Amino acid sequence: MVRMTAILATAILSLAYAAPLSPVQEAEEVKARGVLDATYAQLDWFMAKRDPELSYVNSRAAQLSYVNSKREPELSYVNSKREPELSYVNSKREPELSYVNSKREPELSYVNSKREPELSYVNSKREPELSYVNSKREPELSYVNSRHTHKE
Repeated sequence: MVRMTAILATAILSLAYAAPLSPVQEAEEVKARGVLDATYAQLDWFMAKRDPELSYVNSRAAQLSYVNSKREPELSYVNSKREPELSYVNSKREPELSYVNSKREPELSYVNSKREPELSYVNSKREPELSYVNSKREPELSYVNSRHTHKE
């Protein structure tokens, strides 16, 4: 567990200190944004084509309501027959689950007490790095979001 946490922490640290984007990477980023914009255009076209179909389906709501009203008593009857059976099964399982949980609780409590300081340490180390990474990504995300809202 400690080794896994160390590996994870190392991976996060290496991401946090990654070099800024090179001109080639920036060109790829711009290209990816172009693809994203084209995808939004395709989605707009697709939704325009689906609108009449959805309108038709929604106009059938009364018919669906009628079908559901016919099925409701049947489902109600089936559920009334199953309820006592499920109740019986649950009453048999409850003591068993209670016993299992009572055995696991101290073990989980112990494990959590051992992991808490370690996680606290890792989080204290990650917080400044994540803050730095987010501050670098925020303008980019802002730009992407502004482009997306202009398309709608």
